[in-house]
Amino acid sequence: MRKLGAEMSALEEGTPPASAAVRAELKRMKLRALQQRAEELGVGQEQLDDAEDKSEVIDLVLAALADEAQRHAALKDELTGMKLRVLQKRAEELGVDEQVLNDADDKAEVVALILAATPAITNAGAEAAEAARLAQLRDELLRMKLRALQKRAIELGANETALDAAEDKLAVVELIMGQSAAVGGAAAAAAAAAETEQYNCTPFEQENEFPDGIFSYASGTDGGKGEANMWAVANGLRAYDITTYNSKMVKAGQHWRVEWFGILARAKFAVVIPSDAYWQSQQCVDELEAILHRNIPVFLLRGDVGFTGRVPKGDFLGTADANKKLSGFFQTSKQLAKNCLPGPDCPLFHDNKAANCE
Repeated sequence: MRKLGAEMSALEEGTPPASAAVRAELKRMKLRALQQRAEELGVGQEQLDDAEDKSEVIDLVLAALADEAQRHAALKDELTGMKLRVLQKRAEELGVDEQVLNDADDKAEVVALILAATPAITNAGAEAAEAARLAQLRDELLRMKLRALQKRAIELGANETALDAAEDKLAVVELIMGQSAAVGGAAAAAAAAAETEQYNCTPFEQENEFPDGIFSYASGTDGGKGEANMWAVANGLRAYDITTYNSKMVKAGQHWRVEWFGILARAKFAVVIPSDAYWQSQQCVDELEAILHRNIPVFLLRGDVGFTGRVPKGDFLGTADANKKLSGFFQTSKQLAKNCLPGPDCPLFHDNKAANCE
């Protein structure tokens, strides 16, 4: 599930996943592994048989991913034109978790949940997202010092003999990349166990009338894991006696706007978790605008691959004059140009949950 946000971002708006980063990762694969991936993506046997070399197989894989991107764009257009109740029913048929569906605040979030749950899109997106993730990881590692790389390799469970045999920085990087790609291995299982212990997404009730901080997020972030990631951060802050408030703390009989905006008026800081789903939610946009008018510290949480640490460029909120102005307001805000956690050069929050929650 952690990859779903990345998958949907890789396919968002029909953007072809055949990026330089994806191609670079495919080039590092063995020919047989590329052929197997092509088969998994639905490339025909005749096409594979006609491929004379590795570069032609890579082209087949990239073409298959691009086809999925186009199907994704068409499906998104279709879903956007449907009624909310019809979308909810479709999400149920696809097996979207009932609680996650109930937490979807608007139509755009339900659409995002359906796209994330559609098997063909999810599977193709995984190929592009995983390749992009590994490319991003490689760039990050190459910027690190040798000693830091060795420490990271040990943390990932790298074989000590192999680490001792690594004679330079590049060799250690390749060792770490091998560990990262070995999904399902013993090291990954051990890391997942430690991560689960730290990643506490258990909801809790409001602890005082005016908590220290306030959250603004979209449930559809990270393929429907936006709320879980929010609670994980809230629990992490709670461990340090820092109280927070979010819209899920609204009690029966209370009006969420009165509660949320009333508490914002006295909040000392805000944690914002931007994503494509976030920008598509009018409620989230209204919350962010109010936060910026308060002029309190804003911490941007990178919980979705669709958010790179900066507000999107262009008329990302729409082409109406009011939307253009609001886009510009967010883009020129100094509060949204700092305090990005984790930093743009670090893995996403949900790719290093244990460390980030700690």
